[in-house]
Amino acid sequence: MSENNLIGNQNLDLITIPLGIEAHRYAREFAVEQTNPEKGKQVYLNTLAVYAVHRYLHWIDIETNLTQSESWQSGTRMLFDVADLVVPGIGKLECRPVLPNEKLVHLPVEVRQARMGYVAVQFSQQLTQVELLGFIPGDSITDLSEEIQLNELHSLDDLIGHLEQTEFKKLIALREWLEDNYSPDWRSPQELVIAFRRFKRSKSETLQPSVVRAKEINLGGDLAQRTLALVVRLTHTSTDEADILVCLYPTNESSYTDLPHNLQLTIVDEQGSDFMNAKTTRLKESLCLSFSGKFDERFGVKIAYENSCITEEFVI
Repeated sequence: MSENNLIGNQNLDLITIPLGIEAHRYAREFAVEQTNPEKGKQVYLNTLAVYAVHRYLHWIDIETNLTQSESWQSGTRMLFDVADLVVPGIGKLECRPVLPNEKLVHLPVEVRQARMGYVAVQFSQQLTQVELLGFIPGDSITDLSEEIQLNELHSLDDLIGHLEQTEFKKLIALREWLEDNYSPDWRSPQELVIAFRRFKRSKSETLQPSVVRAKEINLGGDLAQRTLALVVRLTHTSTDEADILVCLYPTNESSYTDLPHNLQLTIVDEQGSDFMNAKTTRLKESLCLSFSGKFDERFGVKIAYENSCITEEFVI
């Protein structure tokens, strides 16, 4: 049976997912890094659980990013009991293993925060397949929540609606910036970028409402110590339209004064297609894209370097 085949269990209203060669290859690779057999078993099961949920979401056309997940980082795996899966633009799902005949989902303290939801993944004795038992929203979990009863789980059908609702809540509403309404992680660009010159407004722009904010971005991997500033400017040009300028800069905290070679900046349209993109091909202190859009139109900003990628979602 191919691991691409997902089977609905009609009697139990569950989803059964085969565990194929690739899933076990990842699990073995991560497990052998551990210092003792018990930790190796924990990592093995966590990896299979994450991969199973990744396959399920891929099957229903929901994008995931394994390499950005903490469970896919060697140092984090070694120190903590994590089984998270990143859903770009939305957040992290924790994919907790449930052994055969277990009636509880155990939650280590390190996974009781910063999760949008928890999926229970029950294993068979032979580790050839798993059943996705259901999920529970992240806001149902507190620091004191050590376990979830299986009868508390929501249907997997509710997971898609929860993801969509969480995605909508995470949309960054640019029009609200014109009213000085923005979250604390969007700061004045001067706080993050030393040589901030490109966003100075021309005389014609002073007649139009405009606002600019910046957010610190860490792509991890090879760029973990080289943070970037994502800078976005909104200029209200007409009743229902605005000009958008998106730029990347090195931050004040970075020891570098230029951007890394082959860093990619992409604007994604409402349909999820790449609308425009730019890439650094030599030493540059900034990378910018500009476009126009209508109010209530959505777009994404994707920042990618090698196998790392972060997406921020906006609505004009």
